[in-house]
Amino acid sequence: MARGQSALEYLVTYGWAILGIVIIAGVLVTFGIFDPSKWGPSRMQGGFASLEIIDHKVIAGTGGTLQLMLANKRGRSVTITAINVSSGGCNWSGSQVLSATGQKLFTTSACTAATVTGASEGSAYDFSDIEVAFTDSTSGLTHGEIGFIKGTFQ
Repeated sequence: MARGQSALEYLVTYGWAILGIVIIAGVLVTFGIFDPSKWGPSRMQGGFASLEIIDHKVIAGTGGTLQLMLANKRGRSVTITAINVSSGGCNWSGSQVLSATGQKLFTTSACTAATVTGASEGSAYDFSDIEVAFTDSTSGLTHGEIGFIKGTFQ
């Protein structure tokens, strides 16, 4: 009889401990402690080799636009000729020279994708297909690079 009672006490004690751990884990999940988006940076950019995204902003809604502050890391001047974001429906075309250490702000035309026009301020975006076309001033050759931005609509 004593062996059965000690086995039952052993199981009940560990049962209460496991129940306590489950309750604490449930509370932590409810408060979002295990949500990685709360612990990582809310804005990210990258992917380019010859260019660098200094800052970016995406304005949501009909007529929403994308603003990119690009810097030249190539070491010689380049001429930016096009910016295209397929997933956002945002485009820019023209001719802007970036000096060897220069930076400029580019604002796209109104973005047409539903992810931008139907978005609300504060919701997240992830544009992983930003294509920038440019011409190297020394060689005269046209190049293209692909980068990404992540953040929240403003």
